[in-house]
Amino acid sequence: MCPNPRQRFTQEIQAIHRNETKYADSSVYTQSQAVEASRSSRKKTIITVSAIIALIAVLGGLLFFAAKSLNDKSSDKESSTSANESAVSEETTTSSTAQTTAATTETTTEATTTTKDPHEFVGIINTKSDDLSVRAAPSYDAEILGTIPKDAEVKAYTLDDDKDWCRIEYAEKGLSGYSCSHYIINKDNPDESVPHDWVEATYTSPKKCRICGATEGEILKPDYPYDRVIHSQMDGEITGTYYDEKVLDIDSDGEMEFIVCYKNNTNPSATYSSFIYDVYDNGKLVYYGRDGMVDGGPSYCGIIKDNNTGEVFLGLVTEYFQGGGVDRLLPSQQYDFEIQVVYNYSVAAPGTAEHDEQRANGRNKVKERFSPIWGDSLITWWN
Repeated sequence: MCPNPRQRFTQEIQAIHRNETKYADSSVYTQSQAVEASRSSRKKTIITVSAIIALIAVLGGLLFFAAKSLNDKSSDKESSTSANESAVSEETTTSSTAQTTAATTETTTEATTTTKDPHEFVGIINTKSDDLSVRAAPSYDAEILGTIPKDAEVKAYTLDDDKDWCRIEYAEKGLSGYSCSHYIINKDNPDESVPHDWVEATYTSPKKCRICGATEGEILKPDYPYDRVIHSQMDGEITGTYYDEKVLDIDSDGEMEFIVCYKNNTNPSATYSSFIYDVYDNGKLVYYGRDGMVDGGPSYCGIIKDNNTGEVFLGLVTEYFQGGGVDRLLPSQQYDFEIQVVYNYSVAAPGTAEHDEQRANGRNKVKERFSPIWGDSLITWWN
């Protein structure tokens, strides 16, 4: 059956209403979903933003710690570098200071070397035994101003024009003059010392430096016998045995003589002839020793020094009835001699008081003026 128009209208209205309701429900659902979707989207956005913020925070923290670590390492490196630079700087400073000091020292040394006299050196006196003479000029004949003891230190200066002499200054004695360079050793350079220019010994002169006149050793010894026969005025022929020897200038001619002393073995108790002397000049026997009998009285032969003149000679100390004195023995020809009177005293006739007094006075005058140098028989007379 077909619906009537009213029913159809009603049905249509109901259908429209149902559709509207359906559409309304559908719209509400859609809006709800949209809201929910929006909320979900916002939530997701918030979560995403939070995650991003968190990630940024984490990354920031990591960057912070990384930066801090790098900063610490940089600081350590800078500290290490600073320490190394400080050490290098200190080393450089020390090296620079050392170099400066060395340079200063070198400069000072150079300045000192520059200002020091190149001729100057510290000298050591190297004589064998005697003191070294200081002279007024570089010559062996120049005046002696004083002496310097062996092993003393002096300020010395070499001479450009004369290597054999040095100008020296000895503060301890206030001495300034010239001395033979052969006796002065350079303390810092001993090998630079100047040797003597020796001339070999002869019968009249010991080994002698040609330049400065220094001597060493003795004159050549003559070929003399060890034992020999001696003529004695008191005892006749006697046997003499070698006793001693001396080298002296006994005739004041500037040349040395060689003197041999023999002891009287035949009559050793003879005080006036217990020792007899032979004199050699230039290797030749010029005085043949005799006993001490002179002018009828005993004499004592030996080496005597005249205290008034400083001369040393072979002489006789004599004593006889009319007085006594000192005589010098001078070689005149072989096996002979001449007597030079040096000092005599006279006395009154023996047996008188004046004689004994004058003899005592004469003896005392001899002892004051003369000194025994060599010869036991002389000592007997002096005592």
